[in-house]
Amino acid sequence: MNIGALIVWLLAMASGAAVFILTPDVWTLALAAGIVLVPLAGMAGAFAARKAVAVEVILPRGAEKGRDAVIAFRGTNGAWLPLPRVEFRFVMTNGLTGETRRETVRLSLPGRGTGETALTLHSGQCGLFRIQAECVRVCDPLGICRFTAADDRHWELMVQPGLFAMELLLPMRGSVSEDSDRYAQDRAGYDLAETFQVREYAPGDSLRQMHWKLSSKLDKLVVREPSLPVRRSVLLLWERRGTPAAQESDAMAEVMAVVCQELLRQGVGCRAAWNGGGELTVQEVREPEGFYELLPRLLSAAPTGDGETVVELYRRLYGAEQGAKVIYVGTEDDPALADFCPPEHLVSLLCRPDAQGQGRVYTFGSGDYASRLAELELY
Repeated sequence: MNIGALIVWLLAMASGAAVFILTPDVWTLALAAGIVLVPLAGMAGAFAARKAVAVEVILPRGAEKGRDAVIAFRGTNGAWLPLPRVEFRFVMTNGLTGETRRETVRLSLPGRGTGETALTLHSGQCGLFRIQAECVRVCDPLGICRFTAADDRHWELMVQPGLFAMELLLPMRGSVSEDSDRYAQDRAGYDLAETFQVREYAPGDSLRQMHWKLSSKLDKLVVREPSLPVRRSVLLLWERRGTPAAQESDAMAEVMAVVCQELLRQGVGCRAAWNGGGELTVQEVREPEGFYELLPRLLSAAPTGDGETVVELYRRLYGAEQGAKVIYVGTEDDPALADFCPPEHLVSLLCRPDAQGQGRVYTFGSGDYASRLAELELY
């Protein structure tokens, strides 16, 4: 409720009543009644209209960090009463950095009509932004009262990294880019092209793993467990444990994306993995479609705080990596890398200028990564 507008209305009612008392006739009665009834009618209309108002968020087709992105808001009023002030409140969260801010936009809507406004977003960091609606507030025409309707919709806007130029120097072709035709004999994996073992179906198993032919023969549901290739092309690990600064998360996400893109450009596939919420996220990138699937997942990989490191998680699930080249991205070294892969197969990209690491080490800061990582050797 607008206290100032309420006080003005109360003073107007008192003045109208005084005029009627001093000169009681039909005209002063109509004036006093109008002062009381017109605002009340507006309040009643606004209260009823709160359920007839909808606000849509119209996102730009593409957004890039460091550049302005215009987000449009279109309001629709299904009621007959004009609404000079409609407020749409929402929370905007960067899924990569965890940064959150609340915003309110205001629209003016004619009776049974539409209105638009816009908000310019300028983000210094990339990320997958979630726009979570909170409520729509409708004010009566005189601005005395505000009526709220809850809104739980959400939208997502991907602010892409800049993708700086990088030259990745690879060893002789054949030691990096070939797919494996050998599989682990002691544990399952992720490659559905080869079956590790067949077992009875359990709740939560993917339908892609169903062995329909054998299920019909056995008269019960069975699934195929995929095998684990012994060698991979390039394994790209991103450490998300801890509380890195927003600028560091932004820099590391761009480095991950650029490395994947450069590997693809040279015809080399990779497997990207990072930790989050006690779980390991894995994405195969062997063609451009895989990169476009990877990008929004990278840009929503928020820091995890405590928990297992990405190396510990990967090793627990898939074992040590003895065949692939490994690129490790993080803010500091992980001692578990020592027995995860041979040092000659490891390249460490550490987002701290003074960090110490294992294997071939490149350090960078949140402001100079494009120049410091313009050329990498993967030998």
